[in-house]
Amino acid sequence: MYKRGELNLPDEEEERAMYHEAIDFLKTQGYVHYEISNFAKPTKESRHNLTYWRDQEYLGLGAGSHSYINGVRYNNVKFPAVYIRLLNQDLNPVENRQVLTREEEIAEYCFLNLRLIRGLDKKDFFKRFAVDIKELYATIIEKLKQEGLLEENSTYIKLTSLGLDLANEVFMEFLP
Repeated sequence: MYKRGELNLPDEEEERAMYHEAIDFLKTQGYVHYEISNFAKPTKESRHNLTYWRDQEYLGLGAGSHSYINGVRYNNVKFPAVYIRLLNQDLNPVENRQVLTREEEIAEYCFLNLRLIRGLDKKDFFKRFAVDIKELYATIIEKLKQEGLLEENSTYIKLTSLGLDLANEVFMEFLP
């Protein structure tokens, strides 16, 4: 329908209004807004998704699965028959392997954790990378705070309401 011009989509302003209306409605229904596009009843947040947003390691098993271990991202071949054939031949079913640079790991950590409503924990960042986030991104963080896209307290750096609307623009600032 979209390709034929038969789908009447909202413009960007209407889309943002709908997003904020959904946030308000879900909150009145007892849901917690814990990630840009995720809501849950208290204590029912998706642990699976939080693993990604916290940039933690995960192991995928089976055809088409993905893993992220020790700064290396893997994915297995997509088709089960091919996956099984490779295993039966004692061959590795990994189709792609990407080793992240330290700079890429840090950038991903930043923009994935900023997806969380609570934001990026500065102490966790230091524990993981042995450097204060301000040493790497002070100028960017201050610029985004001045633009009203980020806010900061002693523990967290997080997106503002406007920052949630323009999250992709914020995330791009952290890319190498």
